[in-house]
Amino acid sequence: MDDIRKPDVVTVAVSRIDGGLTVIRIVENEYGPNPENTNERMLYKHYDITNEYVEALLQKHIDGGNWKDGLLPISWRFVPNDFVDENTDRSYRNAWKDSGKNKPDHDMDKAKNIHKEKLRALRQPLLDQLDIEYMKADEEGDQQKKKDIAKEKQRLRDITKLPEIDNSQSIEELKRITL
Repeated sequence: MDDIRKPDVVTVAVSRIDGGLTVIRIVENEYGPNPENTNERMLYKHYDITNEYVEALLQKHIDGGNWKDGLLPISWRFVPNDFVDENTDRSYRNAWKDSGKNKPDHDMDKAKNIHKEKLRALRQPLLDQLDIEYMKADEEGDQQKKKDIAKEKQRLRDITKLPEIDNSQSIEELKRITL
């Protein structure tokens, strides 16, 4: 059985100064169990979600210091409640932008930078392990192994300079670029 206390919400897409997107859900109706039948829900409280209500809520976040600098809103709009849902890919969440559609779009320049940071994080333990292998090869005097390790380390360092990253036109293309 669904949670009888789950509220009804309205979803708002907030475009920010930094070009990013914040998605907020505002409770419209709160429910509690019906005293006569605890398997049914009963309206407990209703909030009239007007433009003024949303504006006041956004101002409350600004005044409370939750949103500063680049996070400040420049515009907002009501969107479908499934604008972002459990099926929404959040891999590049910090690159979301609102293009007026029924789902978030991506700022591809931001997404490319996020992807490069992900690759850097993934390559670091590999580089650390190669450093150890290089030192062992050095101790053993194995020049060929040292050259091979140095070549692999350079390949890993160059991974964020791949033209495929800069030429990517979609998130799916970015995801295909791995170590």
